Amino acid sequence: MPIKTFNYILTKTQPYRKRFGVVRGTLLWFKVRQDYKVLLDTLFSIKVPYLKHKIWLRAGTSDLMVFRQICCSGETEFELGE
Repeated sequence: MPIKTFNYILTKTQPYRKRFGVVRGTLLWFKVRQDYKVLLDTLFSIKVPYLKHKIWLRAGTSDLMVFRQICCSGETEFELGE
């Protein structure tokens, strides 16, 4: 893997890793990237560590940004149950 790609992944996964740990956070980031693989406005689900139910997002919309703000960056800080 080229160093540029590795640095990109480290940068992009940082909020996920900080919130959910290295392994869970990185895996969640890769799952969220489905957004780029499905048609615009298509629903897809992701399983977030420590949440009982899946979260549904629409591809190519602001859903992903809002998900990151709430669940990863903690802008509306809440405790995730275990």
